[in-house]
Amino acid sequence: MPEVRDLSDALSDLSMDPITGVGVVASRNRAPTGYDVVSQTTDGLDADLWKDGLFKSKVTRYLCFTRVFSRENVSLNNY
Repeated sequence: MPEVRDLSDALSDLSMDPITGVGVVASRNRAPTGYDVVSQTTDGLDADLWKDGLFKSKVTRYLCFTRVFSRENVSLNNY
């Protein structure tokens, strides 16, 4: 299960390695393995990228990222 943390707490714990992958997930608890989810802003608000109240349905979108290097995250092109 991905780790969901408050952004202000998480920033001090994060390494300074480069971000190798970025994604958007519909649920804070369903990020790919190795990805961290940005679930709250620094002022404590929900970091949902898509505030939707249409027809009382709750659509959510959260930013997630990883610093893990893998060949799937890097495109090697010979130009």
